[in-house]
Amino acid sequence: MGVFKKVKKKKMKKENKKNKAEKYRRACNYLMAIRYYKLDLKKNYSVETIYGLADVYRMIGRFNDALNLYKEGMDVSKRLKDDALYSDGLIGYGMAKRGLGDYDSAFRDFLTAERIYKKLEDKEGEAYCRWCIGGYFRIKGELKKSLKSFKRAYLIFKKCKIKDGKAYSLCGMAGTLRVMGNFKSSLEYYKKANKIFKEVKDKFGLAYSNCGIGSAYRMLNKGIKARRFYKIAEKIYKNIKDKIDYGYVLLGFGNILVVDRNLKVALKYNKRIIELFKKSNDKRGLVYGYLQLGEIYRLLRKILLARSFFRKAYEISSKNGLKLEEIHSKLGLFLCGSLKVNPIKKYSKFNTKWTSVLKRNNFTLNFP
Repeated sequence: MGVFKKVKKKKMKKENKKNKAEKYRRACNYLMAIRYYKLDLKKNYSVETIYGLADVYRMIGRFNDALNLYKEGMDVSKRLKDDALYSDGLIGYGMAKRGLGDYDSAFRDFLTAERIYKKLEDKEGEAYCRWCIGGYFRIKGELKKSLKSFKRAYLIFKKCKIKDGKAYSLCGMAGTLRVMGNFKSSLEYYKKANKIFKEVKDKFGLAYSNCGIGSAYRMLNKGIKARRFYKIAEKIYKNIKDKIDYGYVLLGFGNILVVDRNLKVALKYNKRIIELFKKSNDKRGLVYGYLQLGEIYRLLRKILLARSFFRKAYEISSKNGLKLEEIHSKLGLFLCGSLKVNPIKKYSKFNTKWTSVLKRNNFTLNFP
């Protein structure tokens, strides 16, 4: 009886550490979550805890650390012949690769995981894969495919009654619609997602959707409203110490300043933006930083400088398969006189309303 009590007490201690880690993770207190996941691993080595720690590392931009942990968990899952655990790790593995800009390899991981989930009839896992795949297609400029994947994810999450999954799928659709030029629908979807995030008390989701609402208002030329929602997102990102996504809020602020021709202040914002994205090694974010800088110098009539930054943006985006950003870079070069053909006319399928947006902003680039 004494041994039984001792084992039970020890077991409760293990559970408490893992529960605490999950609690801190939900609260976006990532450093405390890491601490308790590590404490739990010392006493209770489990694949679930390994993945939990890997997820947190991925969220704070420590992608290589996350990859190593996902790989470790997947190896254990293989030995246990646990397909469900293996596919869970594969999704995280793909997301970490995506964070490092290895998009095509990540896509293959998502497809493999999706096949496993379908075989296991795991609808939640399948929905999550669809959400990841939607993000991949958006990055690659396959916007119709992106929208279709996000819609599929949304419908499965809805059927499974998973509220946060629905909200993140709505954000995915909203982001794609914004890039396609459907700004009003984008705003509507972000607002719906925001309402759900408030209901489930998801801090990261609230920051993400508020930033999206700000961007939708920005593209609708409603700078005052855009600023209000960016400030909400900025406050949450600062609170949860998310420096990666915080950079995108600063980009939004910077774009408003560029459209308002407040170029000196925009330059100050841009310096911070580029510093953040360089530190986190976010290639896509860095491209947008260079695009913004190119536009600032174009408006200052420093054309040679503008061209150099648009070329930098083009080189990174073309090398990493960032199709939309590649087109945006070409548009900047076109407006600087380096290209004869307007790339937006050539690739009108990507954004049917770019010309009207340019005209409305007095031919100032306001990247969606």
